Amino acid sequence: MSGVFVQLRATIQEAVAEWAAAHPERIDGDPASWARRVTPVILSSAPGYILQQAILPDFDGEAYLAALHEVLPGA
Repeated sequence: MSGVFVQLRATIQEAVAEWAAAHPERIDGDPASWARRVTPVILSSAPGYILQQAILPDFDGEAYLAALHEVLPGA
């Protein structure tokens, strides 16, 4: 499982770094460093969404995604 997670993290970090390089005005610092800092946050957001979607009958996915913009300004 650890190997799969390491590969998932690397894949997401690479994609985030590419996005950051294309949008330098939206990040603080160089794209690679920024991607290393934010990738753990991105990884933890997805399981929280999936878990709540599966367990909570009143979970509002749209509201969750909208709230990410409040928690992560500029996202």
